[in-house]
Amino acid sequence: MAEPAPATLMPLTDLRFPDDLGEKVRVAGFLTAFDALSSLGVLSHGGASLLVDFALVLAGAAVGPRLKSKALVLGELESAACYPRVPGELLRASPDALPPQPAPQRNAVLRAVLLRDIDDVDLHLWERAARVQSLAMQERAARRRRERAEAG
Repeated sequence: MAEPAPATLMPLTDLRFPDDLGEKVRVAGFLTAFDALSSLGVLSHGGASLLVDFALVLAGAAVGPRLKSKALVLGELESAACYPRVPGELLRASPDALPPQPAPQRNAVLRAVLLRDIDDVDLHLWERAARVQSLAMQERAARRRRERAEAG
């Protein structure tokens, strides 16, 4: 049986829509908003924000994730069309936040399967490492495609 593909480390600012829909990714940032009724929240960092569905990781939990905490989230990017009722306050920008946060992407939601508090992690360093790893994975995938094309 084939092993599932690993999640790609991806800085929030590197996500591209709709190209990345369906991808399994690991992202990190600050939890800047959370709606307990819908289990939807917003993860922000580096001038980018993303809607996150925490329903699977919070099933049965008495409390939601801590606002303003640093979080690592692993999940699959889905079309926002799967989420017809996103609370309006989650879609607004937070210009008064420090640093100011843009409104999240409206066309994608990350369905979280893992949530970790990472308050002791330097997010700028994590982002640099994630970018290096994701570029290496892209180069490796491109090389394999070329080799298959040449062999076939």
